Amino acid sequence: MGTPKIKFYQLPQGYSEDGDNDVQQTTNDEMLPVVDKPLLPEDWYDMTGVNFIEGESLTPINLSAGQITSALGPDSAEFQTPATGHTDILVDPSGGFAAIVLDSESEVISSSTYTLSASGVTFINASGIYPSGASLQYWRQGSLPTTTFVTDHAPVYNGNNSSFFVTVYDNSSDVIDQNDYIVVYPSGLITFDSAKSYSPTVDYTYEATSTKYFIGQRDNWVYGHLYMSPDIFKGMYDYPGDDSEDVQGNPIVQGEIPQFVDNSEYQIDFRKGLVTFSDVVDTSSYDVHASFAYVVAVRNTTGQTLDFTGSDGDGYHYKAVNDKKFPKSIGSRWVGRNDSYMPRNIYVDGALKPQTVTVTPYDTLTVKTGP
Repeated sequence: MGTPKIKFYQLPQGYSEDGDNDVQQTTNDEMLPVVDKPLLPEDWYDMTGVNFIEGESLTPINLSAGQITSALGPDSAEFQTPATGHTDILVDPSGGFAAIVLDSESEVISSSTYTLSASGVTFINASGIYPSGASLQYWRQGSLPTTTFVTDHAPVYNGNNSSFFVTVYDNSSDVIDQNDYIVVYPSGLITFDSAKSYSPTVDYTYEATSTKYFIGQRDNWVYGHLYMSPDIFKGMYDYPGDDSEDVQGNPIVQGEIPQFVDNSEYQIDFRKGLVTFSDVVDTSSYDVHASFAYVVAVRNTTGQTLDFTGSDGDGYHYKAVNDKKFPKSIGSRWVGRNDSYMPRNIYVDGALKPQTVTVTPYDTLTVKTGP
């Protein structure tokens, strides 16, 4: 068997009914600690609009050269080059290390009016009149081997939700130990302890103004509970008929509060704390909030690599010994009875193995060969 990976998914809890068929009770369950959902609008959580990137090749950057501002010339020409003569302008990043063009008054020129190349700027202008006195503010490309790389998008998400942290891979697609590099948030600069002769790849989340995807400040949301199921709100609304009076007869004007969104307009990934709307939401016009309860003291380790530790008549044994993606989970106890958080689905060489998984108290899994 190859290196297995473990993936979590939800299963309905098993119920047993009593004799009169009107009460259901669970058996062999685990009690997991939760933080209850806030009830007051001022306590509801802000949701962060994001987009997701998987498998992006990091771009090497010449960080020691610093950010450069250089006049463009010749003036009034379609194609203009920096006076420095550099032909290694960093083009790809669209975040903190993106090149920008400034007019003669040092105001930013819209990126829709030009295209960038490693050697200069090509202006797009049907009238044939091009900016005079413009300058280019840019970083220079790095050369391999180097220790400094940048992501193509920023700001890179740096919130509390661990489901959306940065993961970096080497040229063999193995996870690089988190202790071997430093991520500078929100710019997307990644500095490695040792020089890389290749461009590592990265999975990450970056904040977006216009998107369908919103993440909460916590993962592991409670679902299916009568009082703790989440509520989602978008924008503000002054609900009619919600004004009242105090005991002295003075008016109490509620005013605008976050507007409730019907659950037909979105889907929730409860484990990750991810809300996906049916349509794109512009956060410059609408803030998104959520009221939810969440499980504490439980860590998501979907995709965790397990090491082979031996075999016997029961099957193959695996343990999280040297995991790099989830180092804090090593030596931790698996959730073993709560159906929503038990380890499920063993993948070997990318293929799901439909084998029974027995969870023993601390991070050892027994994969039986039988059904």
